[in-house]
Amino acid sequence: MSRSISFYVGPYAMWADVGRLETEFEDLWSYGGLDDEAEVEPGEPPQRAIFYAPSTDCDREGIVHRRPQSVFGCIALDFRGVNQEAEVEAFRRAFKPELETLADEIGKPPTFRWGVVYAYG
Repeated sequence: MSRSISFYVGPYAMWADVGRLETEFEDLWSYGGLDDEAEVEPGEPPQRAIFYAPSTDCDREGIVHRRPQSVFGCIALDFRGVNQEAEVEAFRRAFKPELETLADEIGKPPTFRWGVVYAYG
């Protein structure tokens, strides 16, 4: 079994208390830890969660691609000029059908956030 590292910065949808799902989408990728647990609040213990963010080749309107290439080296990125709220709203609009499908499957809506999703799996 091979392992890979994924590193994403931008808007994402999160469901807490949920592990990996069978539902897959071409333009919306799922992220989760090896044991379905993740750190979702700095300094807090990990919890069970699943995350969804745009795929690397997604070309939907309003989606910004921000995937640092050097996950093994040093990364120092300045996000002070990013309009996080606008990016989250664009993400919500661009992926409305997929996110509604997931919300129906899970039984609750996601929490929308803007930040870092790092997964090793």
